[in-house]
Amino acid sequence: MKNYGLTIRKIRLDKGYSQKEIYTEIITKSYAIEFEQGKHDISLFLFTQILDRLRIDIDEFFYIHNDYHLEEENDYINNFSHAANRHDIKSLEKMYQLLLHHVPPTTLTLVHQAELRLRIQSLTYFETYKNFEHWQGNPEDIQIIGHYLMNVQSWTLQEILLFSNNADMFNQEQQIFFFKQLLKSLPNYRAYDRAIPVYASLLTNILPTLFRMQEWAEISQGLDWLKQLSSEYTNSFFRIVFIYYSGLFAICQEDSIAGERKVLWALNTLKIIDQADIAVEFEAFFQTINDRANE
Repeated sequence: MKNYGLTIRKIRLDKGYSQKEIYTEIITKSYAIEFEQGKHDISLFLFTQILDRLRIDIDEFFYIHNDYHLEEENDYINNFSHAANRHDIKSLEKMYQLLLHHVPPTTLTLVHQAELRLRIQSLTYFETYKNFEHWQGNPEDIQIIGHYLMNVQSWTLQEILLFSNNADMFNQEQQIFFFKQLLKSLPNYRAYDRAIPVYASLLTNILPTLFRMQEWAEISQGLDWLKQLSSEYTNSFFRIVFIYYSGLFAICQEDSIAGERKVLWALNTLKIIDQADIAVEFEAFFQTINDRANE
């Protein structure tokens, strides 16, 4: 953890803590001085104790250490999600061009390249046809992402988010298989704040497939979880999504009046909060569900 001590020192001084307040019973005074000068590494166990004394979590520490920038992987995830949700094809193409110059290309770089190609293709299709119903991604790109996920024995949030962002690229049987496996881990993460939007996004992206497959029990279970995950005001966006999908569910259960009321409220609210691109996508799927319900 060389050079992290320099950042620790800056945070300590900015907060007005003395070395004694931070390092007593963790490391010696002489070691603390040299650690803050960047001369020593330190174990993760001791490092987390120091962060606790400073009242800062490890994610924020690395954000500050990187001069208030996200680390490369988190920066990619943030930029990808923002551009994809906004249907911002130009930004996705720019990200893709930057990754093409990543030398040497890592396994994750190749996965991100495949992810970007698929998203650019799918959004371009949507711009033309106004729905995703018959779009099919490049099998080679889907295989790259699927191979990566299958070779990770135990998924953490990064893999869950990767699958969530690309769930619609897999065939419906694969989506439901992965979804059922991941749902088992959700109770373990429900108290971890960073996991809530990841799992809520997963549910948001997998529900259309469950509707297409008429997996009513899984839809009901997914909606129950989405309702729980969106109970706090900080996750209000996902509460709007929950209301939208619960409206679709009501329509499929032959309660069209109440269902349409919920769906139209959700679509209008998405437009009001400047999420028009998502509203257009949701509106297209609503039309598909409505047409099938009236057949």
